[in-house]
Amino acid sequence: MRRDHLQVLLVDDDEDDLVNIRALLGEIPNSKYKLVWKSSYEDGLQALRGGHYDACLLDYRLGEMTGLDLLRKAHHEGLTCPIILLTGHGDFDLDIQAMQTGAADYLVKAQITPPLLERSIRYSMKRALDTQELSEQKENFRILFNSTFEGILVHRQGKISSVNTPAGEIFGCSPNEMVGTALSRFIRDDTDAILNNSQNANVRSEGIGIKKDGSEIYLGLSSRMVGLQGESVSLLAVQDLTQSKQMEAQILQQDRLASLGLLASSLAHEIGTPLGVIRGRAEQVSKSADEKLKSTMETIISQIDRIAKLVTSLLQIARGQQSTSSVAVNFNSALQDVLNLMSHELERNGIELKILVGDDILVKAEPGPLGQVILNLLVNSVYAIEEARKAGRTSGHRITVQTKDLQDQIEFSIADTGCGISEKNLRNLFKPFFTTKDIGLGTGLGLATSYKLIDSWGGSIRVESVEDEGATFTVTLSKKV
Repeated sequence: MRRDHLQVLLVDDDEDDLVNIRALLGEIPNSKYKLVWKSSYEDGLQALRGGHYDACLLDYRLGEMTGLDLLRKAHHEGLTCPIILLTGHGDFDLDIQAMQTGAADYLVKAQITPPLLERSIRYSMKRALDTQELSEQKENFRILFNSTFEGILVHRQGKISSVNTPAGEIFGCSPNEMVGTALSRFIRDDTDAILNNSQNANVRSEGIGIKKDGSEIYLGLSSRMVGLQGESVSLLAVQDLTQSKQMEAQILQQDRLASLGLLASSLAHEIGTPLGVIRGRAEQVSKSADEKLKSTMETIISQIDRIAKLVTSLLQIARGQQSTSSVAVNFNSALQDVLNLMSHELERNGIELKILVGDDILVKAEPGPLGQVILNLLVNSVYAIEEARKAGRTSGHRITVQTKDLQDQIEFSIADTGCGISEKNLRNLFKPFFTTKDIGLGTGLGLATSYKLIDSWGGSIRVESVEDEGATFTVTLSKKV
């Protein structure tokens, strides 16, 4: 701590005090002091702002202002020079105020001796140096804490006490918004086994996160207990796995589509010849003079053609080919064809059908596959209503088909009052071979095929559902004019 020519600032409006302090500093052995005197609050503050002083001796009395006022101002501006408050009379309350305001020391002028003054300056300089190092370490920790590759949350019994910047970015809000809130606000309760880990071992798992806007993300979680100042807290590292999960899903989807391609190829080969024979016989029978029989055969022929087109579309989808045969399709006609097929099923199940569809709607699609999409959605609605009836809701069931004009697009929805879809199943709904139906009642290809068909036409499909209340599937397609 020994240095020559230490820079000391004296802020005091009494010139006699200047003489006394200079004399005391001159009697200190082994050190030399350069004393700079300022006689007013304003000059003293300006000197602290612009100078590089090892210590400041500050008188309590400064005209209308006080040394405490200057001390507060210096600390508010982040000035780091250690300040020793001087006063003419000992005052315990003033001593406490000086300490609380940030004074490095407090001296009574009449009691100052050269050794006491030297010791006070030396200790004040050391304390200031330690404070600076601590501040630098704190800033370094803050930078490191906010520069990790993963989010970090510290919580005490489920209440967040500290959050770094990456965690805030993962959850779509600032760290300050998260501090003081319950951990369950951002992480699902089904991860309690990890969050309540009472061991020191690092527990890893995956969970569902909830962003500020309410959207969900996949999370990788690592949790362990750590001791902070004698208290056990939980340190939780968080990684956003949404993108990697989506990539995994795409890879799985490709694998399933490859299987779908093999199935479609087999179907095309195995049922192509029988369908041709059936169609040929149906054409022969359709030449009969019986008009009713002729109409029935024409329906059979149209459905055979639909199956053939569907298999072709299935092959295109499985091979990742975009549809090149999408044309202007009359939605009303496609819907009516499906309703003609489904009318008996709807009547048999006592389901009210409500149609709210505009006139002559033309969309970009394929005639046969569009009918298949509508059929898949209606069949699923009927099944959902049957399941709701099994659960005890036996009356008031209906299916509503509705269209909405969106300028360049047409949106049609099929809503039912069935059993609804659980949140877990909603995430898997359009994956090939995923089904909630019993074995023999569903293959898990209907919605997956519909999704790929709609996507190949440049459209989209979404679903909204409340479990035990019903579901609404909404398809958006480009308008054809």
